[in-house]
Amino acid sequence: MFLKINNIKLPILTFVLLLLAYSAFTQETGLRRSTVVEQYKGNPYYLHFVKSGETVPAILEAYNISLEELKLNNPSLQNDLKVDQVLRIPQKPVKPAPIISEQQQLNPIVQNQTPTGRIYVVKRKETLYGISKQFNVTVDDILKANPQITTLQEGMEIIIPQKDDVKIQPTDSKENNTPKNVAGNKKVMEVTVETGQTAYSISRKYGISVEEFFALNPDATSGLKSGQAVKVPASDTKPSENAIIPDNQVVVKEEPVSTPSNINKPSSGFLRVFPNDSCKDARNRSKTFEIALLLPLALEETDSIISLTEESPKNISDFKAFDFFQFYSGIKLAADSLEKSGFKANIHVYDADMEGDTLKIKKALVKSEMAHMDLIIGPVFVKSFDVAARFALKKHVNIVNPLSKRDRITEGNPFVFKAQLSDVALGAGLANHIAEHYPKANLILIRPDLKDNVSLYSAFLNTLKQDPAYNSMKVKEINYAVETFTAVSKSINPDKQNVILLFSSSRALVPNFVSMLNNLAKDKDITLFGLPDWRELSIETEFLVKLNYHEASTSYINYESEAVKQFVRNFRSETGAEPQQEKHAFLGYDLGWYFFSALMNYGSDFPACLPSSQYQGFLNDYRFASPSGSGGYSNSCFRIITLRDYKWVEVK
Repeated sequence: MFLKINNIKLPILTFVLLLLAYSAFTQETGLRRSTVVEQYKGNPYYLHFVKSGETVPAILEAYNISLEELKLNNPSLQNDLKVDQVLRIPQKPVKPAPIISEQQQLNPIVQNQTPTGRIYVVKRKETLYGISKQFNVTVDDILKANPQITTLQEGMEIIIPQKDDVKIQPTDSKENNTPKNVAGNKKVMEVTVETGQTAYSISRKYGISVEEFFALNPDATSGLKSGQAVKVPASDTKPSENAIIPDNQVVVKEEPVSTPSNINKPSSGFLRVFPNDSCKDARNRSKTFEIALLLPLALEETDSIISLTEESPKNISDFKAFDFFQFYSGIKLAADSLEKSGFKANIHVYDADMEGDTLKIKKALVKSEMAHMDLIIGPVFVKSFDVAARFALKKHVNIVNPLSKRDRITEGNPFVFKAQLSDVALGAGLANHIAEHYPKANLILIRPDLKDNVSLYSAFLNTLKQDPAYNSMKVKEINYAVETFTAVSKSINPDKQNVILLFSSSRALVPNFVSMLNNLAKDKDITLFGLPDWRELSIETEFLVKLNYHEASTSYINYESEAVKQFVRNFRSETGAEPQQEKHAFLGYDLGWYFFSALMNYGSDFPACLPSSQYQGFLNDYRFASPSGSGGYSNSCFRIITLRDYKWVEVK
């Protein structure tokens, strides 16, 4: 993959990328941070579920908080922890670790080889990531060799595991595929890991679970490498060809998507579907596509970042230069993954404007190479995107807006792709979900005031009334500003399932409403539907659990998925940073995979081939359509998520 940095001094950009990696990287401890985050009183908090053997000091170390902070946020906390106890822990920014310069030499205090590796003496301010890069091993390799590590200290002696060269055997070797007896008299054979294969793909190929694969190959838990020999069950039957996964972390299938009703019914895996065979052209695999990435990198801040010291009052994370580097990294990972399937591209990176300015984008668009782009991703801010969209229309270049929800940006411009759902699309999709899954419920619609989610509510109601099931549904509309909560209480049917939808994101209204509704849920069957903005409000999680809370969400990450775990591992390995949803790491990967796959399959004229193409990604689902037929393309996918046992899960 060729990456061209335009109008950017490469040494400075490299330095900033390294700084980002170290500032975002969280050192591993014996106790892992929870992946469940909730908004409480306007601030993000981890929900930590205590496991057997965990201690208060370990929790304090893992979350970088003091005992006073822990007790302040958990008044009922006693000295002894209880298994499955839920702790609310404030989410704090990770303190940046120092840069390890390229000139830094290896510590000369290296002892003789040990049976498991060599002894290394930790220097002042060194990190696991920096040490792993020095010795060409992974952080997981070091942690596996040093299970006692919770934090690094100057002078600490750690074991650096030795990486033996893996002997690569031909895949067609008879000896390589000869069944061997192992413990338990199970017959297995050794096969060679091919480029792009993962534990998940190999497990599917040979008809076993991932757990069974790791039981046969305990060393594979730290990752697989091309050419590595692994054990699989010996069988006379050939492995399923359809089970091979060409990407290093996702399932790729090619199958028809029958109707739009499939949009919000994701499969258990991550499904990337590009089924329009009549559009596919094998010649696209030999093309090298030109792609422009326009992101607000704020590189004018680099001098300030370079001069930053520990005594400086400003934190590294405060610089705007870091806001979109994770998005960029996600894009790059997607391109690298697809390169294994034949995708070739030159990605041109431009520093675009921050909000309210257009100077940088205008300078970028006049460059000669811009007229020959096959795809433009960005800019992300309103004024600069409008300028770039006019350029795309003039040059007939497809352009993607990653963040905007405005329907206006697609009007009259058939080259614009809007990745985020508008309120109108979300309202219509939610109505279809309600009509399909709750046709016999007592439906209570709580109307907002004139300034609160009016377009979303109108789209919901209009779509619901057009559904054939509407005529037999019991629907009660309540004007909350006039009728208050009393009307809601009177509308609840004690003998039926009550589905309540509150179309409001008011910070003053929603938490109070949820609290009052919670008092009625003790002996009533209530299912409450809310909006994505509710996560920013101060709502008691316990109330939402009791109310069987459901949310029409435009973004959701299943951190329990093996595919997501693999992405996280790859992201850490490539950048040294922890991928964050709010920093758009997952969004960058999803967008990159979808549109790069479209180019690889259909070429630059891919819009005509996309109506039957559906993508289910790590964060977002994509299915694009042009509502007017003359304008651009808008995404229409969303997910329904709910809280079960205090964890967000997707409703299948």
